[in-house]
Amino acid sequence: MTTGNGGTGRKTIVFAGGGHAHLYSLRRTRELRNQGFDVVLINPSRFLYYSGMAPGLLSRIYRPEEDRIDVKYLVEKGGGRFIKDRIKEINSDEQKVVLDSGESIHYDAMSMCLGSGVPNKDFAMSKDHLTPVKPVENMENLHWELRKLGNKDGHKPKVLVIGGGPAGCEMACNSLRVFEDHGIDGEVTLANANPVLLKSAPRRAQKKIEGFLRSRGVRVLLNSEVTKIEKDAAYTRDGTKIEFDLFILAVGIKPPDIFRKSGLRTGPDDGLWINEYLQSVTDPRIFGGGDSVAFQGEALTRLGVFAIRQGPVLFHNLQAFLKSEPMQEFKPQPVFLYILNLGNHEGLAIWGPLVWSGKSAWKLKDYIDVKFMKLFQYPEDEPGEVKAYFDRLSADDLADVGSGIRGYGALKAATGGTNVEGGGVAIPYPEKNGSSVVAVTIPGEGTIPAPQID
Repeated sequence: MTTGNGGTGRKTIVFAGGGHAHLYSLRRTRELRNQGFDVVLINPSRFLYYSGMAPGLLSRIYRPEEDRIDVKYLVEKGGGRFIKDRIKEINSDEQKVVLDSGESIHYDAMSMCLGSGVPNKDFAMSKDHLTPVKPVENMENLHWELRKLGNKDGHKPKVLVIGGGPAGCEMACNSLRVFEDHGIDGEVTLANANPVLLKSAPRRAQKKIEGFLRSRGVRVLLNSEVTKIEKDAAYTRDGTKIEFDLFILAVGIKPPDIFRKSGLRTGPDDGLWINEYLQSVTDPRIFGGGDSVAFQGEALTRLGVFAIRQGPVLFHNLQAFLKSEPMQEFKPQPVFLYILNLGNHEGLAIWGPLVWSGKSAWKLKDYIDVKFMKLFQYPEDEPGEVKAYFDRLSADDLADVGSGIRGYGALKAATGGTNVEGGGVAIPYPEKNGSSVVAVTIPGEGTIPAPQID
């Protein structure tokens, strides 16, 4: 069965995936509706976990509810439709996508933001010991897996991180933080195929991160490409054996292969090939952003800053295309800021050739991330809007938002807010271990300007 505009004459904009590049548009679903468009979001979960805070989610610098955005709320509050499903096939000839459930959804214009993953076919034999860094939700499970290792029978648990890019370095730092916070005498090893860490960063940053990791007790192995994984050990190309109890895969992040399988032109890593308007070069009705696209045939550096800045361009161009109006070009900034979370409330900031580290870098990162999240965590356009939304939710939906949360108490369970503004309401929020912390509701937060990162 194919569903679409139901003969209303309204054109349908489909957002495939609730990723970072779509947040700007989803927050403005009502505006799209007022312009005469039906809006459909297809995503396998009602939540998007923000990648910028993922390492802090692992180490519990941030609680899970602080790192997630309820994209179902964003689209439904504006009158759009949310479909909890995955896209199996894109049929551009018939202007529809086929879902895992078998349902087909019609589109007049569609934006793809399906994210990226870590292909692990080479390590499939060891999947019981493997945690890829993507999707971000894996960090919640990894936190508990690290804590479960403990020091049973005097055994010193060993964690192996494969990959020396930003994600691998952050995973090593924050895994060590979990061990330290829970009194576990564990060992973290980082194996990198390259002779340096952060190979695209300035030399000063490379030296700083290596020195920091070694000073924190992380075993750093350079020129050590892992070619074989067995049940409890990895082997490098030169035959070095690295024992582990758990390994984290932080290399080979790439888009899904759905674009290539659907006959759309892709870049070398299967990302959807898009032009300067973020528009597919195969089907002009399809747009895209984030990690799953190849901008003019090449993958941009996989950092959230690019996806976030693509958001306003996608919002404009989807409408302009359907109205036959001029579209905007997306121009990636040549110099951009990114800050690594080093796990102990210190950061490593890199902005073009500039590099600095320490607590000031961490404070800047935390400020940018928290401020960004507040733009999308249960915003209200009218007083009482969030309460009314949650009052309408079914028991199943409330359970999906948070186990053990009831009614209006759920509205800020996903924010973990700690600053009471405009009259907050404290809500007990049960953790997995049975203890109770306080989540704070902040009704009527209002609009906060997007952080300027360049």
